[in-house]
Amino acid sequence: CKKSFESYSVATAEFHSVSIPSGVRDQPIGLEETLLGAENRAKGALLHATTASPSSSAAASCMGVGLESGIIILNNGMHLDVCICVIVGQQKQQQQQQQRCVGMS
Repeated sequence: CKKSFESYSVATAEFHSVSIPSGVRDQPIGLEETLLGAENRAKGALLHATTASPSSSAAASCMGVGLESGIIILNNGMHLDVCICVIVGQQKQQQQQQQRCVGMS
């Protein structure tokens, strides 16, 4: 997820970890469900950050980062474990990054 965040060219950043529900199953299956979970977490993190920020200038510079792992089943029956990172900002920018895929049998 760090590589995705670097595309925003932010010189300094402060990170706070919060627990945000994904809104999907505990074990998402498929790219769409996994992506939705990451998007929901990123949007929830952004909402948490902007409501917790004491100043409007700080809230305007906040970003939300959401991570979700899921299983993708290929046509040949192979299962891949993927992690998707979504970053959202106040300008409704969104960056998605798929992380490592690990084959499972």
